[in-house]
Amino acid sequence: MDIQSTKNPLIKRIRAIRDGDEKDLVAVEGVRLVEEAIDAGLDVELALVSPKLTQKERGKELMHRLAKAGATIKECDHDVLARASGVTTPQGVLIVAAKKRFAFEDLVRGPFPCIAVAVAVRDPGNVGAIVRSAEAAGASGFVAIEGSADPWKEKALRGSAGSIFRLPSISELSQDEFLRLARKHRLRLVATQMHGGTPLWEADFGPAPIAFLFGAEGPGLPPQLADRCDLRVSIPMATSVESLNVSVAASLVLFEQRRRMAGGGR
Repeated sequence: MDIQSTKNPLIKRIRAIRDGDEKDLVAVEGVRLVEEAIDAGLDVELALVSPKLTQKERGKELMHRLAKAGATIKECDHDVLARASGVTTPQGVLIVAAKKRFAFEDLVRGPFPCIAVAVAVRDPGNVGAIVRSAEAAGASGFVAIEGSADPWKEKALRGSAGSIFRLPSISELSQDEFLRLARKHRLRLVATQMHGGTPLWEADFGPAPIAFLFGAEGPGLPPQLADRCDLRVSIPMATSVESLNVSVAASLVLFEQRRRMAGGGR
Protein backbone atom coordinates (compact mmCIF):
# COMPACT_ATOMS: atom_id res chain seq x y z
CA MET A 1 0.00 0.00 0.00
CA ASP A 2 1.42 3.36 -1.05
CA ILE A 3 -0.12 5.65 1.60
CA GLN A 4 -0.72 4.54 5.19
CA SER A 5 -0.38 7.77 7.17
CA THR A 6 -2.00 11.20 7.21
CA LYS A 7 1.53 12.60 7.41
CA ASN A 8 2.23 11.46 3.87
CA PRO A 9 3.12 14.47 1.67
CA LEU A 10 0.39 13.57 -0.84
CA ILE A 11 -2.27 13.74 1.89
CA LYS A 12 -0.95 17.13 2.95
CA ARG A 13 -1.08 18.28 -0.66
CA ILE A 14 -4.68 17.10 -1.02
CA ARG A 15 -5.64 19.19 1.99
CA ALA A 16 -3.86 22.22 0.53
CA ILE A 17 -5.73 21.81 -2.76
CA ARG A 18 -9.04 21.50 -0.90
CA ASP A 19 -8.16 24.71 0.95
CA GLY A 20 -7.61 26.47 -2.38
CA ASP A 21 -3.83 26.79 -2.16
CA GLU A 22 -3.38 25.56 -5.74
CA LYS A 23 -5.81 27.63 -7.80
CA ASP A 24 -5.53 25.61 -11.00
CA LEU A 25 -6.31 22.25 -9.39
CA VAL A 26 -9.41 20.69 -7.87
CA ALA A 27 -9.90 17.69 -5.59
CA VAL A 28 -12.88 15.56 -6.65
CA GLU A 29 -14.30 12.81 -4.45
CA GLY A 30 -16.80 10.03 -4.97
CA VAL A 31 -17.40 7.53 -7.74
CA ARG A 32 -20.07 9.46 -9.63
CA LEU A 33 -18.28 12.83 -9.59
CA VAL A 34 -14.99 11.23 -10.62
CA GLU A 35 -16.77 9.48 -13.50
CA GLU A 36 -18.28 12.84 -14.52
CA ALA A 37 -14.85 14.49 -14.41
CA ILE A 38 -13.35 11.83 -16.68
CA ASP A 39 -16.32 12.00 -19.06
CA ALA A 40 -15.90 15.78 -19.28
CA GLY A 41 -12.25 15.40 -20.26
CA LEU A 42 -10.60 16.87 -17.17
CA ASP A 43 -6.87 16.24 -17.02
CA VAL A 44 -6.53 13.89 -14.03
CA GLU A 45 -3.12 14.21 -12.42
CA LEU A 46 -3.44 11.95 -9.37
CA ALA A 47 -5.89 9.38 -8.02
CA LEU A 48 -5.98 8.07 -4.46
CA VAL A 49 -7.93 4.85 -4.14
CA SER A 50 -8.67 2.60 -1.18
CA PRO A 51 -9.32 -1.16 -1.30
CA LYS A 52 -13.02 -0.36 -0.82
CA LEU A 53 -13.23 0.98 -4.38
CA THR A 54 -12.46 -2.32 -6.08
CA GLN A 55 -14.96 -4.35 -4.06
CA LYS A 56 -17.54 -3.67 -6.78
CA GLU A 57 -17.40 -3.95 -10.56
CA ARG A 58 -18.14 -0.25 -10.99
CA GLY A 59 -15.08 0.57 -8.90
CA LYS A 60 -12.91 -1.81 -10.91
CA GLU A 61 -14.08 -0.18 -14.12
CA LEU A 62 -13.30 3.25 -12.69
CA MET A 63 -9.77 2.11 -11.83
CA HIS A 64 -9.34 1.03 -15.45
CA ARG A 65 -10.62 4.38 -16.70
CA LEU A 66 -8.28 6.30 -14.39
CA ALA A 67 -5.32 4.33 -15.66
CA LYS A 68 -6.41 4.88 -19.26
CA ALA A 69 -6.70 8.62 -18.54
CA GLY A 70 -3.04 8.67 -17.53
CA ALA A 71 -3.56 9.35 -13.83
CA THR A 72 -0.90 8.42 -11.31
CA ILE A 73 -2.75 5.96 -9.06
CA LYS A 74 -1.80 5.53 -5.41
CA GLU A 75 -3.39 2.95 -3.13
CA CYS A 76 -4.37 4.56 0.16
CA ASP A 77 -5.53 3.19 3.50
CA HIS A 78 -9.27 3.78 3.67
CA ASP A 79 -9.18 5.45 7.10
CA VAL A 80 -6.40 7.76 5.96
CA LEU A 81 -8.36 8.66 2.84
CA ALA A 82 -11.43 9.27 4.99
CA ARG A 83 -9.52 11.70 7.22
CA ALA A 84 -8.26 13.58 4.17
CA SER A 85 -11.73 13.61 2.68
CA GLY A 86 -14.32 16.36 2.80
CA VAL A 87 -17.26 13.94 2.98
CA THR A 88 -18.57 11.90 5.90
CA THR A 89 -18.81 8.59 4.00
CA PRO A 90 -15.98 8.46 1.43
CA GLN A 91 -16.38 5.98 -1.41
CA GLY A 92 -12.73 5.11 -1.73
CA VAL A 93 -11.63 7.39 -4.55
CA LEU A 94 -10.30 10.95 -4.72
CA ILE A 95 -8.66 12.59 -7.70
CA VAL A 96 -6.66 15.73 -8.33
CA ALA A 97 -7.45 17.28 -11.70
CA ALA A 98 -6.81 20.50 -13.57
CA LYS A 99 -9.74 22.92 -13.60
CA LYS A 100 -11.05 23.92 -17.00
CA ARG A 101 -10.30 27.57 -17.73
CA PHE A 102 -12.41 29.74 -20.01
CA ALA A 103 -12.36 33.22 -21.48
CA PHE A 104 -15.56 35.29 -21.48
CA GLU A 105 -15.78 34.72 -25.22
CA ASP A 106 -16.27 31.00 -24.55
CA LEU A 107 -19.45 31.78 -22.60
CA VAL A 108 -21.13 33.63 -25.46
CA ARG A 109 -20.56 31.15 -28.28
CA GLY A 110 -23.44 29.70 -30.24
CA PRO A 111 -26.54 31.18 -31.85
CA PHE A 112 -28.39 31.98 -28.59
CA PRO A 113 -25.95 32.89 -25.80
CA CYS A 114 -27.51 32.83 -22.34
CA ILE A 115 -25.43 33.33 -19.20
CA ALA A 116 -26.40 32.75 -15.57
CA VAL A 117 -24.67 35.20 -13.23
CA ALA A 118 -24.38 34.70 -9.45
CA VAL A 119 -23.86 37.95 -7.54
CA ALA A 120 -22.82 37.72 -3.86
CA VAL A 121 -24.29 34.21 -3.60
CA ARG A 122 -22.07 32.98 -0.79
CA ASP A 123 -23.58 29.56 -0.16
CA PRO A 124 -21.62 27.05 -2.29
CA GLY A 125 -24.57 24.66 -2.41
CA ASN A 126 -26.69 27.37 -4.01
CA VAL A 127 -23.95 28.25 -6.48
CA GLY A 128 -23.61 24.60 -7.48
CA ALA A 129 -27.37 24.25 -7.89
CA ILE A 130 -27.48 27.33 -10.15
CA VAL A 131 -24.73 25.85 -12.32
CA ARG A 132 -26.66 22.59 -12.58
CA SER A 133 -29.89 24.38 -13.53
CA ALA A 134 -28.03 26.56 -16.03
CA GLU A 135 -26.64 23.54 -17.85
CA ALA A 136 -29.99 21.73 -17.75
CA ALA A 137 -31.76 24.78 -19.18
CA GLY A 138 -29.29 25.03 -22.04
CA ALA A 139 -27.41 28.12 -20.86
CA SER A 140 -24.12 28.81 -22.60
CA GLY A 141 -22.17 29.82 -19.51
CA PHE A 142 -21.99 30.76 -15.84
CA VAL A 143 -20.31 33.67 -14.07
CA ALA A 144 -19.65 34.01 -10.34
CA ILE A 145 -19.11 37.69 -9.52
CA GLU A 146 -16.61 38.51 -6.75
CA GLY A 147 -18.19 37.74 -3.38
CA SER A 148 -19.90 34.58 -4.60
CA ALA A 149 -18.77 31.11 -3.57
CA ASP A 150 -16.24 29.35 -5.77
CA PRO A 151 -18.14 26.93 -8.05
CA TRP A 152 -15.18 24.53 -7.82
CA LYS A 153 -15.39 24.17 -4.02
CA GLU A 154 -16.47 20.77 -2.68
CA LYS A 155 -20.03 21.65 -1.70
CA ALA A 156 -20.56 23.53 -4.96
CA LEU A 157 -19.17 20.59 -6.94
CA ARG A 158 -21.66 18.27 -5.30
CA GLY A 159 -24.46 20.80 -5.80
CA SER A 160 -23.69 21.03 -9.51
CA ALA A 161 -23.60 17.21 -9.84
CA GLY A 162 -20.69 17.60 -12.26
CA SER A 163 -22.20 20.37 -14.40
CA ILE A 164 -19.26 22.65 -13.57
CA PHE A 165 -17.02 20.19 -15.44
CA ARG A 166 -18.93 20.86 -18.66
CA LEU A 167 -20.50 24.33 -18.55
CA PRO A 168 -18.09 27.14 -19.49
CA SER A 169 -17.66 29.27 -16.39
CA ILE A 170 -15.70 32.15 -14.91
CA SER A 171 -15.40 33.03 -11.23
CA GLU A 172 -14.09 35.97 -9.20
CA LEU A 173 -14.98 38.47 -11.91
CA SER A 174 -15.45 42.01 -10.62
CA GLN A 175 -18.75 43.82 -11.21
CA ASP A 176 -17.06 46.46 -13.33
CA GLU A 177 -15.25 43.91 -15.49
CA PHE A 178 -18.43 41.90 -15.96
CA LEU A 179 -20.31 45.01 -17.08
CA ARG A 180 -17.53 45.93 -19.49
CA LEU A 181 -17.52 42.46 -21.05
CA ALA A 182 -21.31 42.29 -21.15
CA ARG A 183 -21.47 45.54 -23.09
CA LYS A 184 -18.66 44.47 -25.39
CA HIS A 185 -20.63 41.35 -26.33
CA ARG A 186 -23.96 43.22 -26.41
CA LEU A 187 -25.59 41.13 -23.72
CA ARG A 188 -29.05 42.18 -22.59
CA LEU A 189 -28.84 42.25 -18.79
CA VAL A 190 -31.85 41.04 -16.81
CA ALA A 191 -31.88 41.64 -13.07
CA THR A 192 -33.98 39.34 -10.90
CA GLN A 193 -35.51 40.75 -7.72
CA MET A 194 -38.07 39.60 -5.16
CA HIS A 195 -40.64 42.34 -5.74
CA GLY A 196 -41.32 45.27 -8.01
CA GLY A 197 -39.99 43.94 -11.29
CA THR A 198 -41.94 43.06 -14.39
CA PRO A 199 -43.70 39.71 -13.77
CA LEU A 200 -41.54 36.97 -15.25
CA TRP A 201 -44.33 35.62 -17.47
CA GLU A 202 -44.94 39.09 -18.97
CA ALA A 203 -41.35 40.28 -19.39
CA ASP A 204 -39.99 40.83 -22.89
CA PHE A 205 -36.46 39.44 -22.87
CA GLY A 206 -35.90 40.35 -26.47
CA PRO A 207 -33.58 38.36 -28.70
CA ALA A 208 -30.48 36.60 -27.35
CA PRO A 209 -27.74 37.17 -26.26
CA ILE A 210 -28.83 37.60 -22.66
CA ALA A 211 -27.50 37.38 -19.11
CA PHE A 212 -29.66 36.78 -16.04
CA LEU A 213 -28.33 38.15 -12.76
CA PHE A 214 -29.21 36.42 -9.48
CA GLY A 215 -28.46 37.92 -6.07
CA ALA A 216 -28.43 36.23 -2.69
CA GLU A 217 -31.78 35.59 -1.03
CA GLY A 218 -32.46 38.53 1.27
CA PRO A 219 -30.14 41.32 0.08
CA GLY A 220 -30.65 40.58 -3.61
CA LEU A 221 -28.59 42.38 -6.24
CA PRO A 222 -26.49 45.41 -5.27
CA PRO A 223 -28.32 48.58 -6.41
CA GLN A 224 -25.30 49.81 -8.37
CA LEU A 225 -25.44 46.63 -10.46
CA ALA A 226 -29.22 46.35 -10.78
CA ASP A 227 -29.35 49.96 -11.98
CA ARG A 228 -27.12 49.05 -14.93
CA CYS A 229 -29.41 46.27 -16.13
CA ASP A 230 -31.79 46.60 -19.07
CA LEU A 231 -34.73 44.93 -17.37
CA ARG A 232 -35.85 43.87 -13.89
CA VAL A 233 -38.08 40.85 -13.40
CA SER A 234 -39.83 39.26 -10.43
CA ILE A 235 -41.42 35.84 -10.02
CA PRO A 236 -45.12 36.17 -9.09
CA MET A 237 -45.78 34.37 -5.80
CA ALA A 238 -48.61 33.87 -3.34
CA THR A 239 -48.74 36.81 -0.94
CA SER A 240 -47.90 34.61 2.05
CA VAL A 241 -44.49 33.71 0.61
CA GLU A 242 -41.75 36.32 1.00
CA SER A 243 -39.03 34.87 -1.22
CA LEU A 244 -37.62 31.84 -3.00
CA ASN A 245 -34.23 30.24 -2.57
CA VAL A 246 -31.93 31.79 -5.17
CA SER A 247 -31.25 28.47 -6.88
CA VAL A 248 -34.99 27.79 -7.20
CA ALA A 249 -35.56 31.27 -8.62
CA ALA A 250 -32.69 30.76 -11.07
CA SER A 251 -34.22 27.49 -12.26
CA LEU A 252 -37.59 29.12 -12.92
CA VAL A 253 -36.09 32.03 -14.83
CA LEU A 254 -33.67 29.95 -16.89
CA PHE A 255 -36.29 27.39 -17.86
CA GLU A 256 -38.72 30.16 -18.78
CA GLN A 257 -36.08 31.44 -21.17
CA ARG A 258 -35.60 27.91 -22.52
CA ARG A 259 -39.37 27.56 -23.03
CA ARG A 260 -39.46 30.81 -24.97
CA MET A 261 -36.52 29.92 -27.17
CA ALA A 262 -38.11 26.55 -27.95
CA GLY A 263 -41.28 28.40 -28.92
CA GLY A 264 -39.54 30.89 -31.15
CA GLY A 265 -39.22 33.55 -28.44
CA ARG A 266 -42.87 33.53 -27.34
